[in-house]
Amino acid sequence: MSDEKEYITALIIKAKAGNSNAQYRLGYAYLVGEGIGRNYQEAFKWLTKAAAKGNMNAQYNLGVMYYEGNGVKQNYKESRKWFNLSGKKGATAAYTYLGEMFMYGKGVRKSYKKAFTYWKIAADKGFVGAISSIGYLYENGKGVKRDYGLALFYYQKAAKQKDSFALHHLGLLYEYGNGVQQDIQKALSYFRKSARLGNTNAMCTIGWIYGNGEINGKIDLHKSVNWYIKSASLDEDHLTELIIGNIYLEGGPGLKPNLKEAIKWYLKAANGGVNAAKIRLEKLCCKGNK
Repeated sequence: MSDEKEYITALIIKAKAGNSNAQYRLGYAYLVGEGIGRNYQEAFKWLTKAAAKGNMNAQYNLGVMYYEGNGVKQNYKESRKWFNLSGKKGATAAYTYLGEMFMYGKGVRKSYKKAFTYWKIAADKGFVGAISSIGYLYENGKGVKRDYGLALFYYQKAAKQKDSFALHHLGLLYEYGNGVQQDIQKALSYFRKSARLGNTNAMCTIGWIYGNGEINGKIDLHKSVNWYIKSASLDEDHLTELIIGNIYLEGGPGLKPNLKEAIKWYLKAANGGVNAAKIRLEKLCCKGNK
């Protein structure tokens, strides 16, 4: 028997004997497929047992299961209960979820102030997602008075940990000169760093910059469409597919019109439910039949 199997066997024996820590570890092993096949039902069973006995980590992971609907019907009320219990015991990550719940009104009445309160707790403990979220609230004046200086502070703090959201929004601050001196090259540098980390919004922003001549007033649709395509290849954003279709249809500086490519991208967008793409295709079809 391998060491891994021996470990799981020992966990099962201890868990069945009522050891809450073993119940948590067994539940977590089932949750992530660590040393045993992933099984959400078994994960839920053992995490519930451990959580009922006050195990902080089990309570947190049970909250995540209810929040995401993994192995159990999604239930924001239950997830909130377990996040509150585990958060009070020291599971700071629970506060990032609670902040998100109040930010977007998931199972609760939307409250930017409460979102800020929970995210601030997590941010003060170094949770990078919460740090960048606090920056977003300050940037947009949600739940707090708008303060670009504090937005910059929190974004820079998160950016040091390579948070793509923070890097993208740092770029936006410099693109529009919010709280900083406007600097399109610096903005572009942040956008590129964010894009390298896979942030599709940053890719689209770069596409917009090249497509609208924000760099020395020079439009480059070849670079623009390539950045939009990079984004679309990672994230099936059908509105981005519509934009790509429009660029290929019209053409312009750096890119010749390409009807075949335009139709290809319009079809992708139309299949994704974008009515504007369907209208474009109908018009092109009618024009072709004349």
